[in-house]
Amino acid sequence: MSPSLLTNLRQSRRSPAVLKARIISVRSREKLKPIFVFEGIDDVGPYSAWAIRCDDSIAFEPLPANGKDQILLFRAGVQPHEVYLRDRVYFFLDRDFDELKGFPAGADVFMTEMYSVENYLVSERVLESILLDEFRCAGEGIDRPLAVFRSAVTSFAEAMSPANQRIFCARRLGCGLTGSGMENRISKYVLVQLEATRPLVNYDDLKKLIPLDREPDAEEVKRIAAEFDSLDPPSRHRGKFLLQFFLKWLDLLAEERTTPTRAIFALRTQSRFSAQQMSMRSLATRSDMPTGLRDFLQQVGAHCQA
Repeated sequence: MSPSLLTNLRQSRRSPAVLKARIISVRSREKLKPIFVFEGIDDVGPYSAWAIRCDDSIAFEPLPANGKDQILLFRAGVQPHEVYLRDRVYFFLDRDFDELKGFPAGADVFMTEMYSVENYLVSERVLESILLDEFRCAGEGIDRPLAVFRSAVTSFAEAMSPANQRIFCARRLGCGLTGSGMENRISKYVLVQLEATRPLVNYDDLKKLIPLDREPDAEEVKRIAAEFDSLDPPSRHRGKFLLQFFLKWLDLLAEERTTPTRAIFALRTQSRFSAQQMSMRSLATRSDMPTGLRDFLQQVGAHCQA
């Protein structure tokens, strides 16, 4: 199959018309339920867990879209022309580095305060729950593994900062970054270790891992460098990278739990833990919820009951 044909197929799946057809299909069988449109299938689990924590009586029909662009284009170019496409249809978007890309906000849109859903799933609160449950640390002190985690997150953020800055520049300067062209595996960028992360790439490597339609010039990068430097890495750098780090780090911590060599755990315990057990929904049951989500869902409930 030719590259151009593949591109056309991808574009067709991401077209606003495809989302319109899917919403019509859902509404044909769910006349009254609000439809919650998410950027992708991975968002369904976390938002479902958070929604239950906000109100266990809430009922909605989840609908994964094919990315933020599809949602924004549908909302701007298709939805305004049909009342039935606007009634009880709500959109849940990641903030990313580009937020709403210049499209208007509205009462039908919830956007995360952090970079993405994944950022909420990586925190000391989540780790503490995993330590007490899956790692069976109840009754032991967990200050040491929490301290190692804090240091490890800082090290990871530093090692991945050049990659995040390149993505940030691409998004803010319109350099033609496409998600399908970007290397998403952190193993290509860094070596994650229990107490530190080591970078594996230089600038030339980054250009291959994160290809752009054009390279930003030095003046452009300088102009927005201060804005990038002001971002808080755990909450405002790319969440997919961060979550991969966390799951890899948890597997390394599980090895240390069974064969302690660094005085992280006071006791040795046979553990069958695997990060593959940790679904995004499971992590979301332990995490902080996105700021404003509870209020947004209450407004949705009030509107649907009116």
